[in-house]
Amino acid sequence: MDEKKLNDIVLWSRIGCIVVKLSKRLNIPYERAMGLFYNSETMERFRNHELGLYLQSDNYIVNDCVEELSRKQ
Repeated sequence: MDEKKLNDIVLWSRIGCIVVKLSKRLNIPYERAMGLFYNSETMERFRNHELGLYLQSDNYIVNDCVEELSRKQ
């Protein structure tokens, strides 16, 4: 397996964990949490390896996403 495929698998797995934690944190359905995360600036930063957000813990990323959502309300 090449390195890019392995990185993609790890990222997708992390995204799943982040979405589950976001769902629990906001007490919303998993599908809604997925939509919120996928359409967030946090997700854009998570996928941009130059920014390094992907190196942070899942809880840190969830907190970042919650803060972003709060600012948008």
